[in-house]
Amino acid sequence: MIQAERIKAILELLNEQGSVSVDDLASRLDVSPMTIRRDLDSCDKEGLLTRCHGGAFIRKPSITEVAHPDRPDRLDHPDHQDPTACLPMKRKKLQSVVQC
Repeated sequence: MIQAERIKAILELLNEQGSVSVDDLASRLDVSPMTIRRDLDSCDKEGLLTRCHGGAFIRKPSITEVAHPDRPDRLDHPDHQDPTACLPMKRKKLQSVVQC
């Protein structure tokens, strides 16, 4: 099995299970654990998954990575333009909690 086929299979398993282990992938794909580790490292560098000790799990996209062409960017909304606009409200809530 070539690397592209292995990576496709790894990503399909990740989408189904949420996480995968090196040993499980090695036995399923009939390759050595070192081959799987190299594939996982390669995918991690490309941002396709998050590598962890003994396997990998689905990379959760950050807010900056999530984009949809049919939806305007949330950060363009007037309420989200000034990140400090909500600080006075948060301070009031914090002070009321501290006073209790």
